[in-house]
Amino acid sequence: MFTTQQLFLLVPIALFLHCLEEWFLDFPSWARRRFGSITTRRFYFLSHIPIFLVVIHLSVTGAREDNGGIYILLAVAAQLALAMNGVFHLLASLLFREYSPGLVTSVVFYFPLSWVLCEQVFADRLLDSGQFLCATGIAAITTVLVVSSLTWRKVI
Repeated sequence: MFTTQQLFLLVPIALFLHCLEEWFLDFPSWARRRFGSITTRRFYFLSHIPIFLVVIHLSVTGAREDNGGIYILLAVAAQLALAMNGVFHLLASLLFREYSPGLVTSVVFYFPLSWVLCEQVFADRLLDSGQFLCATGIAAITTVLVVSSLTWRKVI
């Protein structure tokens, strides 16, 4: 079994694999077709640089932190946001009755990693239920903001 620290370090790897799926299967074109989005391959690439940097920072710092620290909460929130992004891909695939680029890595990596990471965080008593609820709220707000960017018609 993996330690909590190892699980935190798997999060950026899962994100990288997910972005490869979205990139090579042209998520930007899919998003433009389905949402009228401004998402281009350039926009996708540039918008994911800060996402990668934040996820790497939170995951590495969370892996180094002791019980109940803010970076553990934020690292859990980051993984939960990725899982919620996976829910978006799953629902979009069902709604549009077609494959949403990113679905496979969501199901194969995001969902199981989220489950195991959350179980381990609770087993190690790294977050209490209130802190976990806070992480879930942060993840939900982040996901709504990211997914809503697919409806932008022009750059703000």
